Amino acid sequence: MAADNGSVRGTNQQASWKECIFSCEHFGGYTIDLEVNTNDTLITLASRAKAHLKNFLVVNNLRELVALCDGKHYHIHDHTIESLMATGDPVYICSHREDPPLEPPQDVIGSS
Repeated sequence: MAADNGSVRGTNQQASWKECIFSCEHFGGYTIDLEVNTNDTLITLASRAKAHLKNFLVVNNLRELVALCDGKHYHIHDHTIESLMATGDPVYICSHREDPPLEPPQDVIGSS
């Protein structure tokens, strides 16, 4: 049995480093390398990437951009942790802006 090294995650996990690239209107192209473990989830990976981005903005005193970052909800599409770890491709982290609901065309309103 392996000795406990104090790791929170335990010893039966696999890990790899992944290039994570933000794909959004304001922070698109911001790139970091994160360690991805089999115990991670897509939500925790996106949250860790956002934390790195926010830390960069805070350290560089970019207050308006910190507030903008805080309002974004980042996520990863079309993958599982296992599929991300099985490929050498970068991980794209996106935040779709939330558009207002569409208004019906004016000629439809009140025409019954």
